[in-house]
Amino acid sequence: MGYGGFNVALGDLETAIREPIPLTIIILNDASFGYVKSLQHAIFQGR
Repeated sequence: MGYGGFNVALGDLETAIREPIPLTIIILNDASFGYVKSLQHAIFQGR
């Protein structure tokens, strides 16, 4: 997930910690993939 999605999932993380559930979390930096920038250019035509 991206870092924004991680913020949404914090409640689930608390449950995983409270109930000893083994968990692997991978957080992707969306900016490094250029997805956000390319999406903004597509929506706003480079304005």
